[in-house]
Amino acid sequence: MFNHALLSKWKWRCLKERHAIWYDLLSFRYGPFPSKILCRNDNFIARKDSLWWRDICTVGGRRGDEVGWFPSNVNSVLGNGLSIQFWQEKWIGGAPLCFVYPQLYRLERYKEIMVADRGIWNDGQWRWQWDWLEELSIAEADELAEL
Repeated sequence: MFNHALLSKWKWRCLKERHAIWYDLLSFRYGPFPSKILCRNDNFIARKDSLWWRDICTVGGRRGDEVGWFPSNVNSVLGNGLSIQFWQEKWIGGAPLCFVYPQLYRLERYKEIMVADRGIWNDGQWRWQWDWLEELSIAEADELAEL
């Protein structure tokens, strides 16, 4: 239990202390970690990752089909959208968009794109800009309209 508490504290620090010296080092080594820490997909943990990092990513995570306590209780605050991944972080709704709209995510060209880079301001109104690997089907276009 004590180890889980310490790992959970590191997990929280990885999300909150983005200006700490160690943050850049860990980002360089493991990639964008908010998505790895908050995402409910085990595919984001690489075999080459250290045991310590794998423990941080999995503590409080899912067990089988159950959602873990950590990702289900943490949301990202959008702000200017420069530090939040559009598909892989939970910033709108109750789950990352890659799980809510898996067909659209499969067709997305830039899966790690930030929210701010997914659109532009035009005459004071936000316009989404999409870049798909192939043309959307009718069902996928309906899913996009829902999004």
